[in-house]
Amino acid sequence: MNNKIIFGPPGTGKTYRLIDIYSEVLDNVDNVAGLAFNKAVADKIAIRAEQKTGETDLRKKWICTFHGFCRRLLSQEYAIKVLPPKEVAWELLKFIRDTKKFTETKNTKEILRVLISLYEMYEELKLKKNFWLYFLGSIQNSNIERKWNVNEARKLYQNIDFFNYYPIFRDWRLLQELKLLTFSELQIFLSRNVEKFKDKFKYILLDEAQDLSPTQWNILKHFNGKKIIIGDDDQSIYSFRGASPKFFLSLPYEKEFLQKTYRYDDKYAKRLEMGMRHFLSNNRQKKDITGIGKNIKIYHYFPVNIQKGVVLARTNSVLRKLSYFFVKRNMPHILQESSLLYSRTINPFKKKFKHILIFLNSDNIETFANQLPSIIKYKNFKVLPIEEKIAIIKSKYKSYYDLFNLIKDKPLEEKIKRLQYHEKTMKQAKELVGIKNIKQFLEDIYEPKVTLSTIHRFKGREDENIYIYGFKDGLFPLKKGDWEEEVRIAYVALSRTKGSIWLDGDSEFGCMV
Repeated sequence: MNNKIIFGPPGTGKTYRLIDIYSEVLDNVDNVAGLAFNKAVADKIAIRAEQKTGETDLRKKWICTFHGFCRRLLSQEYAIKVLPPKEVAWELLKFIRDTKKFTETKNTKEILRVLISLYEMYEELKLKKNFWLYFLGSIQNSNIERKWNVNEARKLYQNIDFFNYYPIFRDWRLLQELKLLTFSELQIFLSRNVEKFKDKFKYILLDEAQDLSPTQWNILKHFNGKKIIIGDDDQSIYSFRGASPKFFLSLPYEKEFLQKTYRYDDKYAKRLEMGMRHFLSNNRQKKDITGIGKNIKIYHYFPVNIQKGVVLARTNSVLRKLSYFFVKRNMPHILQESSLLYSRTINPFKKKFKHILIFLNSDNIETFANQLPSIIKYKNFKVLPIEEKIAIIKSKYKSYYDLFNLIKDKPLEEKIKRLQYHEKTMKQAKELVGIKNIKQFLEDIYEPKVTLSTIHRFKGREDENIYIYGFKDGLFPLKKGDWEEEVRIAYVALSRTKGSIWLDGDSEFGCMV
């Protein structure tokens, strides 16, 4: 099989095609690599490849994420340990304490974590503008919640001469017997040493190729094995980390097109394609797509109550406002945020009802004691033997202990009625009383049927019901956003549905559907 690039628009079975190719070319699990963009996809590919080939433990071989690929290769030659930015910040702080005098604050480590994350992105993108200005713009655009302010960050940045000092610290770490690397450094270090491994693989299979950064492309091109690359230039939405369709489209490889999408019907597929041709007529690979999925129902309004589905928004700040509204109306959901600096999942209802949930979900005193640390402050309580935990509850938190014993065998409604008389659970219990189906509500807290997600976070997934919130000019497309990137983000959002889609607003991108 020759070098090949396979264009796979949404819902065309890209992952299945990758697994088929893996099975075709496999003769030795050690000389075929299958690279995915995240752990979930790598797991999915490995499980299905094992079923098809009869091989075992492929996830421990060379079906892995790009980061895992780099780490496994380098581990064959070097003693390495990969550290997340939070741990690197701690290592840097210790190094500074030993080598410099400076005024440390309670937020020093957190500021260093953000500085490190952005410095590595700045270095990988080879930006020429001032790093401090890049730092200011990035933290402003990412809307991260901070307990520190810009002045505090500037003072630390200047006092330790971060821009010059961090590379010194990194060089010092790499001289140690155990090389301590961040994820970004891991890739840079491999790109400098890739010649040692250039003949390691007969085939390299790559999923979601449009999402690769310049450093990742640089690594890939040095391998001599055949490369089969799957992706979609229309779904390239990570320009903030250097990803661009130009890398994908410029490859002089044999081309294959997956033309049937199983996600939605032909009418919807054609409208999306015509919209992309309209907005990006000169800068994309034209595609002849046939839709053989369900007929898509389109609604140009946002429903008051959402029972099931995924709500997508362009930014975290828009999602947070909607989440606040949902919490006020007692609509269970999870909030999935992502930005340049972090990715996290939040269940606001577990926090809102955290006191009462402990009482409602504890069948015995042991379970109750093990859950209690989330609402009490008692040093080392989590690691104590269960007998000591119970003894402490009896003596230090007697009102909790007595209340638990009073309601533990009562029906749900009776438990909630009793919990209205304890100061810590009173407000939460009264809110529950006003809900029609309390049992279903509690189930939905633990397994929400509604997800609020950024478009970037939901990329690669699908759902029967998709709601796009804030679908209006200024918010989507963003006023300050790169036009072509905004078009591709809109395409990703609109192509997640396999049943119905609701649009909140009159964005010019609405003409795509």
